[in-house]
Amino acid sequence: MPQNFRLQKENGIFIKTFYGEDQEDSALIELIPILTKIATDGGDVRKSLIMFKDDILNKISSNLGKQQSIKK
Repeated sequence: MPQNFRLQKENGIFIKTFYGEDQEDSALIELIPILTKIATDGGDVRKSLIMFKDDILNKISSNLGKQQSIKK
């Protein structure tokens, strides 16, 4: 578990670290609609992350698939 949300794991979304080398990385772009919805709904972020868990996993998984196919 990354140090940045180790003590509050229910508040974080774990995605691959971006260092600038992978110009095809779109993990955050893929999450914009979900993050916008969470931000505009207000309330407890933890509950929203639980509610959107499947969507988040699908977005992150599809982004990883794109990156792997590009590297081949």
